[in-house]
Amino acid sequence: MKKITFYGEEKYMYITSNLFIIPTIYGYYNNFRILSSLNFLSTLITSKFWKTGNNDIYRKIDLIYQPINASIFFIYGNMNSNTNSLLIPGNLLFFNGLYYYRKSYLEYHKFNRFWYINHLIFHLSMIGANILTYKSLNISL
Repeated sequence: MKKITFYGEEKYMYITSNLFIIPTIYGYYNNFRILSSLNFLSTLITSKFWKTGNNDIYRKIDLIYQPINASIFFIYGNMNSNTNSLLIPGNLLFFNGLYYYRKSYLEYHKFNRFWYINHLIFHLSMIGANILTYKSLNISL
């Protein structure tokens, strides 16, 4: 099976993919069972894909599931947030993540050896956005 990476970058992606367990656990322990289940599935899918970095069915599942999951979190968070002081930074992290995803995509297609740095920042931005979504939903007015 052909890898999508150039120099073994999947090992770094695998690490940041597994960090998605942090917002998953946070959401679960704050009684966001459905959202944390979506996060858990996201973690499993992206971790399975980046473990090998192969251009296989797991990559296709990842490319389909992750935008759906991100959209659900963005919409749900914006419709149900209890505070702008967390919603705004969460949205900034979300859009920062989208920016770095796009940048990683463009650099990857230029065969830039360091494309993955942008993708790591994308992962970390989305993890932060997830946590702030949970926190903004958890504050009582």
